[in-house]
Amino acid sequence: MTGKTSSRGAITGKGSSGGITTSKLETLGLAQPLIQTLEISGGDLLVTLNDGTTTTLDLPDATVAEIPNVNSYDVTVPVSATNVIDVTHNLNTKDVIIQVLDAVTDEEVAVPVVRHLDKVTLDFGSTAHESASKDYKVLVAAKIEFQLDTFSIDAYTITVPAGIDQEVDIVHNLTSKDVIVQVFDSNDEQIELQIIRYTNKVKLFFGDTDSEASYRVVIAT
Repeated sequence: MTGKTSSRGAITGKGSSGGITTSKLETLGLAQPLIQTLEISGGDLLVTLNDGTTTTLDLPDATVAEIPNVNSYDVTVPVSATNVIDVTHNLNTKDVIIQVLDAVTDEEVAVPVVRHLDKVTLDFGSTAHESASKDYKVLVAAKIEFQLDTFSIDAYTITVPAGIDQEVDIVHNLTSKDVIVQVFDSNDEQIELQIIRYTNKVKLFFGDTDSEASYRVVIAT
């Protein structure tokens, strides 16, 4: 691994007092299930997440806010000739990133997706050949725009040497398997790889390579 850069949104506003509740965000079409409340008081921003954790930021000095905005949904696909499944996210935007993972192996699965304002439609096709239903995890990411223009994306540049069965670990320390991973070659074209997600890292499998090559790996949470 040869380097890392990071890009996150900046805090763009300050008030002396007031509160932003989940219901107010929903009214504006900016709901974020992982955020419970945003409280501005005396120049500080108090962020409370649904898991009960809180973060306090000094607005005059703070330049970034690391608030998760990747949501995970569990989907079960039955044995059937057709399987078109809706996942409702209520994010009020079609500009979302979608990834589907096998719930057992955490490997990414290629599934056709149609994006709507408040949901995505996944077409798993025919599963009539399967012996039992299968569980999947659907990751949905979108940017929040309010007083916080915030999202978290880390980009890593890696070099993969020539050889047999090349694999690369990237340690992101995000304490979650629910991350979106995309890999781009030197022409900025996305490539499909087998990816295994762990709590604090991802493993990328490049297979057999003929020559050394550099890639850009983008991880969103």
